[in-house]
Amino acid sequence: MSSVPSSGGDALPERTEPVPDRTPALGKRRDGAGVGREGAGVGPGGGSMGLEGGGVGLEGGGVAPESAGVGPESAGVGLGGGGVGLGGAGVAPEGAGVGREGAGVAPESAGVGPEGAEPLTAGGDRVPAAVGAARARRQLIATIKDSLRGLSSQLSQLNHQVSARVDLKDVDLHCLDLLARHGPLSPTALARRAGLHPATVTGILDRLQRGGWVVRDRDPDASDRRAVTVRPMRERGAELYRLYSGMNASLDEICAGYTEPELELLAGFLRRTTDAGQAAAAGLATG
Repeated sequence: MSSVPSSGGDALPERTEPVPDRTPALGKRRDGAGVGREGAGVGPGGGSMGLEGGGVGLEGGGVAPESAGVGPESAGVGLGGGGVGLGGAGVAPEGAGVGREGAGVAPESAGVGPEGAEPLTAGGDRVPAAVGAARARRQLIATIKDSLRGLSSQLSQLNHQVSARVDLKDVDLHCLDLLARHGPLSPTALARRAGLHPATVTGILDRLQRGGWVVRDRDPDASDRRAVTVRPMRERGAELYRLYSGMNASLDEICAGYTEPELELLAGFLRRTTDAGQAAAAGLATG
């Protein structure tokens, strides 16, 4: 046995203990629970993580695909589990803590695996399926309401541009549209539909008649011989139709992408929404 002199001149015995081999990766291999494909701690895809996942196994979230107790169909872990794994949100094969195609969301579902696992909160707790469904429904309804507000705003802008082209006030164009859809109407009926005072409607009708947009006729069915009805001049309708042709063409193109049952559903929804708007306006007017 050879020796190495110490600083004091005495010989120190050579170490005889075997040096541990530190080259293999720590932990278990691909089939181990909670360990990446090439070993936990050091994987070829990055430090402190497995092959491509962030701190998790090759394809499962926190658990390798073949680990005991969590098979590929298990909820929450494994290859097809909800919340983590290839098909779930949270951890996917190519992101650390991120779904396959989105941040924290898997390609097909948010926080829910293909087998119907419940979604996760930001803190990692399970959200009951009923709560998640109710939340998604509320968000969808809010989106619809916001879209209706946006539609109303855009149509108001369109109508303003049209009325400016034909030298009409916005309210004049609105009354003209009511006459075109529901006329002929008496001035009183028009005022009621427009939500305007009858004296205001008289001034509007005077402007429309001077512009050749409407005509007043005696009402033969009225007991009062002074009663009149108002009807739009169809000859001027083509002028307005031309100005709305761009929007009408866009609507035709949009509707072409829906089936007849879908269009019937949309038509029914819009009818009910219009009725609700009329009822709300009437309630405010009488309140």
